[in-house]
Amino acid sequence: MKANRLASTVLLPLSAPVFQLSAQQAKTDGKQFEELKANAEAGDADSEYQLGFRYCNGEGVPKDFSKAVKWFRKAAEQSIVQAETALGYCYATGQGVAKEQTEAAKWYRKAAAATPPLASLFVRSLAYQMNVTLPATVLVLAL
Repeated sequence: MKANRLASTVLLPLSAPVFQLSAQQAKTDGKQFEELKANAEAGDADSEYQLGFRYCNGEGVPKDFSKAVKWFRKAAEQSIVQAETALGYCYATGQGVAKEQTEAAKWYRKAAAATPPLASLFVRSLAYQMNVTLPATVLVLAL
């Protein structure tokens, strides 16, 4: 009993700063998220992609693939290659949208056409894994 009292006397004061720090961190994260969202809503393509990424992975927000697709699409329409690839993946796997191989291939093609050869090879590899057919011209880009 004395050991429990001693432990709580020592540990409780030590844990208070931890709880305070996590509350401060949550407040900071919330503020950063709101800034990111405001930038995305203002049309900043990188912020649109980052917001989609957060929704896709549940970082600071609940996972929501439909919202992820919305933001990936906005960024992809502004030629953000990561967003084009992510959108292709969403269509290939049916996350947040109906599974549609033609649409997946369209976004993978756009990403592959805009990237250096190594990244293009990665996009082709990802498309292959998702069973999405890309045209031969994309293969040439990957070489």
